[in-house]
Amino acid sequence: MIQARATIAPFPDVCTSRFAPHPFALLSPCPTRLDRARQDATRFANFLAAPEGRNARFWIAAFADAEGSRRSNERLSAQRAANIAAAVRAAGAKFGNDRVQAFSYLAPIACNDSDMGRMHNRRVEIWLSK
Repeated sequence: MIQARATIAPFPDVCTSRFAPHPFALLSPCPTRLDRARQDATRFANFLAAPEGRNARFWIAAFADAEGSRRSNERLSAQRAANIAAAVRAAGAKFGNDRVQAFSYLAPIACNDSDMGRMHNRRVEIWLSK
């Protein structure tokens, strides 16, 4: 059973005690988003190293919008998941690839008929379970 869901996101309302879903693009050219993504990855690695996170079961889940072919969206979401996993590992966490999942466009959180909706669907989430 999923107990909490976190999206690594470049927004100030995401903190270690309360994670909220927001869009995230690691490869964004915006330096602010990249800096925030690195901070989020470090915070999550620190959580995993802390007593309350040492035995945490988690999955890094990446998604895409519905634009383009199924194959290209599968590749995009797999690359997003791998990038976030690499960033969390670079921050000190150790875990296997079985914790990294790509879901392509299969679980949208917004309509794919607008730029804003597609942006929300291009995301990476961290799912925590007890």
